[in-house]
Amino acid sequence: MSIIHFQNVLTALRLGSVGATDIRLSTITLAPRVCGVRFDSDGTIQDNSNNIFTQLGTDLDAVDHTSEWWSLNPVVGVGANYDIRCASLVSGSWDVQAAVVGTWISLSANREWHENRTGGKGGEGIGTDQCIANFEIRDASSLVVLASFEVDCSATR
Repeated sequence: MSIIHFQNVLTALRLGSVGATDIRLSTITLAPRVCGVRFDSDGTIQDNSNNIFTQLGTDLDAVDHTSEWWSLNPVVGVGANYDIRCASLVSGSWDVQAAVVGTWISLSANREWHENRTGGKGGEGIGTDQCIANFEIRDASSLVVLASFEVDCSATR
């Protein structure tokens, strides 16, 4: 059985109507694991646990924190006005990433970063693969950074 844990780590940085809290995700089970985060074009943030997407804050064992990068209600297409990037890696590396680290990409479509633990990197089997990274969201017109936050994904098998 998969255990998904969300923890609100720091207060959201909010400038204008864009913001996000630091995000901690983990998936633990004996089967192969996927643990990741997806920023949707409607302003919501989704957890990816084994390719099953759940909006942050809606899981039963979740600490209900900001489940959207857009601070108002989700709006279809709001992402077209914003860009996102994984600005830097604190530790580890992404197995799947929407764009190369440091590269801005439009939020006009859903954007995902995730960590895999299939048989382990290098075939080591049981263990944990983790990636911790700093993210930023900016206004696509003015290029002003509106939110900075950390994402920590751990896939344990």
